Amino acid sequence: PDRRNRPPRWEYIGKVKEAVAIPVFGNGDVFDAHDCLRMLQTTGCDGVALGRIAIARPWVFAQWTSGVAPAEDIAARTARRMLQLTQSHFEGLRALRRYKRYATYLAANFAFGNSLFNRLRNADDFAELDRILKTFFENAPQQLQRPNQMFMR
Repeated sequence: PDRRNRPPRWEYIGKVKEAVAIPVFGNGDVFDAHDCLRMLQTTGCDGVALGRIAIARPWVFAQWTSGVAPAEDIAARTARRMLQLTQSHFEGLRALRRYKRYATYLAANFAFGNSLFNRLRNADDFAELDRILKTFFENAPQQLQRPNQMFMR
């Protein structure tokens, strides 16, 4: 079964922190800066490991630690850059499959992201992926404050 079907047990993080003398990092369902701060405060952990949010919104590191406001087009630029990087580091069908796995995380950022995800998932090649992204972002999609967690389960 998928581990993410169960809610994280932040109370266990606190118990581990109390029991050991080494640094403890918390992890689990951190999707915005408020979640991150709440985990640090409630568990006493020394740091927070980011997982799915780091894939969906890789700019969170600069945003949360330095207060860097992401540019309005950050998601579009990230999606297109990921497309380029995937093509340059993987070949053919493998590259296409890798990008489609990333598409779930990208789509989680938008209202009606399921529509974007379905189009990307059904694309036959990188040229089609590029056209889909271009069209999607030309229409100024509504970005969610917090990614749709149902996409990232």
